[in-house]
Amino acid sequence: MDVSTVVYISQKALQLTIVLSLPVIVATLVIGLLVAVFQAATQIQDQGLPTSLKLIVGIGVLLLFQDWISSEVKAFANQTFMIIAQGRRNG
Repeated sequence: MDVSTVVYISQKALQLTIVLSLPVIVATLVIGLLVAVFQAATQIQDQGLPTSLKLIVGIGVLLLFQDWISSEVKAFANQTFMIIAQGRRNG
């Protein structure tokens, strides 16, 4: 396995990490913005409210997207193992 293969696998791993984390990041960002607007409108300054809501929404999004996330990780692992196996046969 040469350096370009390692760089390719590393690049794909980072891209997959970004794509898989986007649903949680976007959902918590939206909830944080909505809670901030609500707190500004009502002048409530409780820091536990946005943190707990973001945690609940983040866990909910992970549960909602768990099948998609696991299938993407499985596909990436299979692709990576195939690349490594081909490299060992050729090398």
